[in-house]
Amino acid sequence: MLGAKSTDPNIDVPNLIAGPGCSSPVNPGNPVSYIKTQCFAVPNPITLRGNLGRNTLIGPGLVNLDFSLFKNNYIKRISDRFNVQFRAELFNILNHPNFAPPLDNRNMFDSAGSRVANAGLITSTQTPSGQIQFAVKVIW
Repeated sequence: MLGAKSTDPNIDVPNLIAGPGCSSPVNPGNPVSYIKTQCFAVPNPITLRGNLGRNTLIGPGLVNLDFSLFKNNYIKRISDRFNVQFRAELFNILNHPNFAPPLDNRNMFDSAGSRVANAGLITSTQTPSGQIQFAVKVIW
């Protein structure tokens, strides 16, 4: 995200500023404004490299819990090994939204030093919503 080599050599790395609400530069769980852009400033003069360290910003985490339940039913009339298995599989059982990383925020500021409007915005999720799948499996 930030701190990577950008195509604009003027604003490669911004300054991380200390201010009210800037103890953490991210808003966990807020996809509209995940990165607190008010906590960053353009270096002065604009040709300087900012003080933001490498890997300073951490993207949203991933929480995914899958569950499977099955029942084996051996049918001895057909064969000793004949088995009809009933399955229920639940994916993302907690239905937790797992946000994708924010948009490319290497260029949080344009070449004039103004903030880019969509910097810090999360537009998608990484995993699908909760799903349930039922199945019958015949084993012989």
